Parts: sequence; C-alpha cells; structure tokens
Amino acid sequence: MHKNESVRRSLRCELTSPGARLPANQIPAEVVYDSRDPFAVAFYLDKDGVRWLVDRGLLAAGLEAVTRAVGEGDVRIRRVIALDARDSEPRVLDEVELELSSPSGPPASVWFPAADVEAFLQASYAVVRDGGEGPACDAALEKLGRLLAAWSAD
Repeated sequence: MHKNESVRRSLRCELTSPGARLPANQIPAEVVYDSRDPFAVAFYLDKDGVRWLVDRGLLAAGLEAVTRAVGEGDVRIRRVIALDARDSEPRVLDEVELELSSPSGPPASVWFPAADVEAFLQASYAVVRDGGEGPACDAALEKLGRLLAAWSAD
C-alpha cells in the first residue's frame, strides 16, 4: 500500500463555452492528487470550491490527444496547439481543454497550460507510479473484505 501522500498545485486557467476559446474568464484552480484515491485527480475550480473528479489515466491520455478529445460523458479532455494572434506578437498556445458537462448546469471548458498539467502528472507519478494504482486499490479491497467477513461472522 502507498503512503498517504498528495500533490497539490495552483494552476492558472481560463473558463469558456465548450468549443470556443474566446471570450475567456480567468478563474482560480487547484489540482489535487491523493494516494488514498490513486485513480483520481480532483480539480477545484473557482473560489467556491466547485470540484470535478477526473481519472488520472484519462487526464494523461488527453495530454497526448492533440486536437481530438478523449473521454465520454461528463468529462472530455484534449490538447490544443494553436496560434494566438490576439496580440501584436503572435504566439503558440499549448493548452489542455477540460470540457465539463452536467445535467444541472450549462457545459463549460476549462483551459490549462499543457506544461502545467504535464508537470502535475509527473509529480503525481512520483507518489504513485503510472500503472501502480491497482495495488493500492487491491490492499483497500482486501481490508474491506476482512471487515465484511468479520461483520458476516457476527
């Protein structure tokens, strides 16, 4: 079982309507990986603590998925590399779009610098290696099995 460790990063991000890159509103975001839930990455968006849980493997796949989104349902992720010509000096944007939808509100896209997402993922792999999530869950399931067996014996 992994030690109880976590990775926490404040990232800059922008909020837009899905599929649109502009206009954008900057919002605060915190991204958290906790070894107690080794498959999940929590995105805390806005100061009100809006939280989305995303599969860490899906986030990594989205980082690799240039222009096409990965994921189904409420969360889709893709990497977008584009030219930003809004300023007098055009620059290349390399971002990750986290497209979120919910039955209780309008869909939204949250944009993060790809380098920040990649650095966060690398830090999370230092806590639980890529592919090492299973043993942590196996140990937790084994413990639950022992609790259930003890409860059933009573």
